[in-house]
Parts: sequence; structure tokens; C-alpha cells
Amino acid sequence: MSQPAKLGPNSKGRALGWIYRPRSCGLCVPLAQGLFSSRSSSPWPGAPGAAGRGILSSAQPGEMRIPGVWVWQGLLIGDTTLMGSAVPVTGESFCDCEGQSEAAFCSSLHMAHRGKDCSCGEEDEYFDWVWDDLNKSSATLLSCDNRKVNFHMEYSCGTAAIRGTKELGDGQHFWEIKMTSPVYGTDMMVGIGTSDVDLDKYQHTFCSLLGRDEDSWGLSYTGLLHHKGDKTSFSSRFGQGSIIGVHLDTWHGTLTFFKNRKCIGVAATRLQNKKFYPMVCSTAAKSSMKVIRSCASMTSLQYLCCYRLRQLRPDSGDTLEGLPLPPGLKQALHNKLGWVLNMNCSLHKPAVSSPRVVDLTSPNSPETRPCQRKRCRRS
Repeated sequence: MSQPAKLGPNSKGRALGWIYRPRSCGLCVPLAQGLFSSRSSSPWPGAPGAAGRGILSSAQPGEMRIPGVWVWQGLLIGDTTLMGSAVPVTGESFCDCEGQSEAAFCSSLHMAHRGKDCSCGEEDEYFDWVWDDLNKSSATLLSCDNRKVNFHMEYSCGTAAIRGTKELGDGQHFWEIKMTSPVYGTDMMVGIGTSDVDLDKYQHTFCSLLGRDEDSWGLSYTGLLHHKGDKTSFSSRFGQGSIIGVHLDTWHGTLTFFKNRKCIGVAATRLQNKKFYPMVCSTAAKSSMKVIRSCASMTSLQYLCCYRLRQLRPDSGDTLEGLPLPPGLKQALHNKLGWVLNMNCSLHKPAVSSPRVVDLTSPNSPETRPCQRKRCRRS
């Protein structure tokens, strides 16, 4: 195994270093601590194999192809560090639970969860689909009734991916993925793809797997949206504790993303008559994601009415609260379409073509124009 390079006396900057955890040792051992310089041949001075030769492929710290885990110990400034994606993204959690916003972390990564894992936002008990144990990369391990996927249990040598058990056909599909580990590295992504996506294609390459071709779309934790090899700035970053929601509307052909249950935009259109699977991927060692919601509904008049109600009452905690509806009907709607009634869709307003829904806020709607009733005449 190549040893960390020794930094020369001409190096400048603040003392930084790598932390290495051998498989046989449960302790974090700081190695190669010293000064860094922008003139170094590697973006990560002292990295294994970086002595005058650059880094191994495009790996980030914690993703090296060695029998152990290497993590860069960077200079902390508030909630961020100087190393960019070499350290976890913090401050983007759905909740304020302890351990969800820590900037410093140990190379074993499981230290990020102290005590009981956070269960905020995990109210659902029924799931339309879970992760598919038969369609996944070898560097993955499932738990929590196949709802939680763990990537690269010891160390990472590439990109691992997995898809859901159900092909998403006609109708409305909504699911939420919770980032249950530190989020860092080359990429950790949430998205969709067809059955043509090869989940093992990049098992020895660090890359953004989802969105490298025309068969998939992927939202990176960096906020970039990937498709056909192109990437565009789509949102702010997300990190440990973030909940990423995905709404696939096959009726209108749209793909919409949410972060912490707030809409962040429509990522794709014209997706009618296509079949997709929910997918996630990661290059980061000891990373994990969990399905906390997976729902499906037909595009019925009932769905469109609930969707429209949510648009008209975006700031209401309970969309049906205060409406003169029978209690039994309210409960039935919550049981069947609760995800629609709780969805923050203020940025996502698809044009409803059929069935037709009247816009109650329009100047020509029955609710706003003057009453023009006429008495019926008997002939």
C-alpha cells in the first residue's frame, strides 16, 4: 500500500491531514499532518499515492482503493470546510436532531449517528415499493425491510446504485428519500431511470451515474441536475438528514423534485408513455439512504381535485381543515391521497388538460364573477 507523501518545508498554509482507519482497528489515526500549498501536485496533499503522481482516478477522500478508509481532516469555517465535497454537507437537514448537522466526522462514518437514529418525517407504514435486492450493485446492503440501502460498507472503489422493486407506469408516483449518513464524495444522487440503466457499469469508476445517458435523470447532492451527460444548476445542496421528494406525473409527463417537503422545481417534461424505476447511487464509503415514503395513485378526478385544493391552500398545514366535508370523507382522502394534500406544490403548476378543473381564482370563475342567475320560464 502506498504511504502518504511527506510535505516539504516550502509548503504553505494551515495544518491539515488525512485520517486513516485500517480494517483491523477501530480508531482514527491521523497521518501525514502538515502544511499544504496550492503548488502541490494533488488537490489533497498527503493523499495515498499522491507523491508527485496526483490522486487515484477521480476519487474523493474516503473513496480510495485501499484496504481501509481515508478521510481528509480539513480546516473548519462555521458549517463548511475548505475541502468542498471532501467533507459532508451540513445545515440542510429536515430536522434539528443531534448528529444531523455536525461538520466534523470520523472516518468510520457511523459515528455521525450518536444514540438512536433520527426518525423525523418517517410517519408512513405502507410502501408501494422498496429497494430491489435483485437489481443492485454488489457494493450495497439492504436493511429496514429493504427500505434502507447502505453503500460501500468498508471502503469505496467506485459507484454503486440500486433501483426500486416497482416499474412506475401510468399514474402519479411520489416518493421520499432520506439521507441517513454523512453526504460527501464524488456524488450521491436521487433520480429515475429506465430498465436499460446498467447499475454495475461504473462499479470501478467514481462518477455521477444517474443522468450520464438519455435513460436516466439524477439530482446530485451538489444541487446539479444531470441528464444526457449534461448538468445544470438546479437547487442548493442537500446533506445528512435532508429529505428529497420525487414526483413523477406520467399524465402530464413531468418529473418534480422536493427538498425537505418544499418544491424545488420541475426537472423534466414530456415523459408520457415511458416506464421508469426510482434509483439512487453513491460513491461515498459507509453512506446510506432510506425510503420513507412511496405512494402511487391513478390520475383521477379525485386526485386532480385534491391537487387543486393544495394549490389553493399552499400555506395550510391540513389542506382539508375548515372545509365543510364529512369526517369520513376527510379521513378517506387522507388515507388515499394524503401525500397530495401535504405536498408543497407552489412552484409546480402543471397545465390540467383533462379532466378539466375550474380555476377558482380566475376573474371569470363562478366564484368571482357577479351572480347572473335567471328564473326558469315554463313554456
